Amino acid sequence: MEAKTWNAPAEHTKGSKAHVVPLSKAAVRVLKQAESEFGDDGIIFPSKRGKMLQDFALSKLLRDNDVAGVAHGFRSSFRDWAAEHGWERDIAEAALAHTVSNAVEAAYRRTKFLDKRRKMMEQWGEHCMAAMPVRPKIKVRVRRKVKARVRRKVKARVRRK
Repeated sequence: MEAKTWNAPAEHTKGSKAHVVPLSKAAVRVLKQAESEFGDDGIIFPSKRGKMLQDFALSKLLRDNDVAGVAHGFRSSFRDWAAEHGWERDIAEAALAHTVSNAVEAAYRRTKFLDKRRKMMEQWGEHCMAAMPVRPKIKVRVRRKVKARVRRKVKARVRRK
């Protein structure tokens, strides 16, 4: 985290190419908060059982918090924001790990635009945090709370009968 980058290995990316993501100050704050709450065992946002989250976890979080949208919409929102704030198309596309479709152009474009992307991500982080409350109230189910809720539902069903 000292380098303020997140390195996605090739086996974890859609295009099977390693991708470096410059982290904004806002992103680093979120990651440090997660580390203080969940520990530093290699999993940043663990499931309620302490394992890696499943692919559908963000979609479920959105649905549970009555947010109309889909997880992929965050990428689309970023792309629209970048275009509206004057960021070059190539830099925004590089931030999303999109590849150049023209084979000739791709052969000559070796830059990852890391310095420009770092500036862009800093602005994006400021944009995202501007509307956030100091401590957002997001429903994240902890195992004990889930068990208690299930018990309450079972008791309520028994009472109805």
